[in-house]
Amino acid sequence: MQRVLIVKPSSLGDIVHSLPVAAALAQSGAEVHFAARREYRDLLSICPAVRRILEFPGRLAGAAAFLGDLRRESYDAVVDLQGLLRSALATACARTPRRIGLPDSREGSVLFYDEVVSYPNGVRHAVDRYLSVLPLFGLRTDPPFKPDYGLVISTAAQEFAARHVGEPGYVVFSPLTRRPAKLWRLDAWARMAETLIRTGRRVVVVGHGKIEWPSPEPAWINLIGRTDLPQLCATISRARLCVTVDSAPMHLAAALAVPVVALFGPTDPAKVGPYTRDRLILRGEAPNLADLSCEGVAAVVLSELEKRSDRDG
Repeated sequence: MQRVLIVKPSSLGDIVHSLPVAAALAQSGAEVHFAARREYRDLLSICPAVRRILEFPGRLAGAAAFLGDLRRESYDAVVDLQGLLRSALATACARTPRRIGLPDSREGSVLFYDEVVSYPNGVRHAVDRYLSVLPLFGLRTDPPFKPDYGLVISTAAQEFAARHVGEPGYVVFSPLTRRPAKLWRLDAWARMAETLIRTGRRVVVVGHGKIEWPSPEPAWINLIGRTDLPQLCATISRARLCVTVDSAPMHLAAALAVPVVALFGPTDPAKVGPYTRDRLILRGEAPNLADLSCEGVAAVVLSELEKRSDRDG
């Protein structure tokens, strides 16, 4: 049995993109370990493909403990999917005969690799770029191969979602992201929620952080800052539709086969959009999210919900 370490310290969306690599390697019989920052351990813990999680240090203070854990293991291969100097140095320190990296790695990372992946023609999306490492392990990625994220949601997380949200079939809103240019107006989210609620839909808003909603706040179920990652996955998995900016919950929705309406501004959905066919991308003119009207987005969301109601009925 091969033992393979994937190095992908952050961020949450990028780690979601890397899970199909872990799942494919595990399905081939490999023992997969994963190096990521502490805050992403909960997500990796619900991916059975990952046998062991190494805590990648967020600061220099934790480097010695991480290197100790790293050096206690020996690997048949180490795959750096981060492509930055910090991840390349960790890859270089591992006990392995094969150090594999991506061709578009930065900060001189390629100097630390024994093997550099070649992307097939036309590959742009992050998931496809990461999957390009699999042929180096003798695995095929051409049809009928279908990426599998391998997430298994616990009973406790499902019970959390049932207790706080109720029956499946609601609409999830994911309005938050770290980069301000990717945000849509808060008042537009609130007005769209009110439109959906008037038609009898339930709306659940998720995310991480603090936010001041326009007053009065809509009659939605507000779970912002109230879920851990397994609970967030459970909440999203029970939704009929996820309406989202370019954010980690968007990628989780795609991984959990939940239909997505994604609002995009400056980022390129061909590279970092939801990796699913069941998606609809809305972009502003510039592209600028401010160009997207609340009425226009709400009409699209209602149309998508009607299509799914007709299909399910």
